[in-house]
Amino acid sequence: MVVVAGCQGRAFGAAHPLSAATASLNFQSRNISSVEAIRRGNYPGYHMLNKCEIEGFHDDFLVVDFRSTFSVPLDFLKGFVKDMSPRLRLLPPYREHLSQAFARFLMRVGLPEDIPAFT
Repeated sequence: MVVVAGCQGRAFGAAHPLSAATASLNFQSRNISSVEAIRRGNYPGYHMLNKCEIEGFHDDFLVVDFRSTFSVPLDFLKGFVKDMSPRLRLLPPYREHLSQAFARFLMRVGLPEDIPAFT
């Protein structure tokens, strides 16, 4: 589980191991082009986190699914993290990169008619 820092620290987003994420996103399991597209940020609803190699916290690459975010009360969040000691946290600039990806996903504007392609 990943906490995405919102203005009041209320948004949660699900993080899945890469193998589970590619299966649940209807991508061919470990399809290099799909995985690479997620890594490059070409799928706005998803963000890839690097694998963790810290002793006791080893984990595969994680894919954060911004489409499954929800809010919880701030008091619940404080109690939740208090009971999770020790826990991993993203450091700058990685947390800002995650926040920027989340903002890009939320702030997309759909136009009623797109500019035609130059041919």
